Amino acid sequence: MVDASEKPRWRGWIVFAGAILAVTLIVVVFPIERSCVSLLAAGEPPMMLPKDCTLERIPPSEQRFENLEAERLQRGLKREGWIECAPTANARAWLNSLETDRRWLPSYVPGAYEWRRTVIVVGGGPASATGTQVIGEVCLMPWRRYIQLIRGECGGKFAVWK
Repeated sequence: MVDASEKPRWRGWIVFAGAILAVTLIVVVFPIERSCVSLLAAGEPPMMLPKDCTLERIPPSEQRFENLEAERLQRGLKREGWIECAPTANARAWLNSLETDRRWLPSYVPGAYEWRRTVIVVGGGPASATGTQVIGEVCLMPWRRYIQLIRGECGGKFAVWK
């Protein structure tokens, strides 16, 4: 016979996990309107890079890009990559197209554009010794901040992301 002091402990863990799941659903999922659910879906950002530009995952080693890094850290964003261009690339035309693309919303703080969780911090500096030029840093907004951002605004200004 198994007495009461020898009950399996896994039952307590299952109840505890269920309680955590219920609290998470109540706090995170339920407050979001049904019209916002499509904005939580992952998707590739509509980033049409100019000819002779690439998205690099390794940050440039030069210290002249500290301003982009400082901007990213100030905004609390996670780095995804750098947009690096050859000197022949027309970076200004690309920035103009980013400004006119309705899917990319300008940030309230100048110097960044947002599409869902993806944020492009624009800037950079002159061409490096190898001839390449960094024109921006591609970042991700944390989920918690993104959910707070879109909550209640899905049918308004964020409807272009659906």
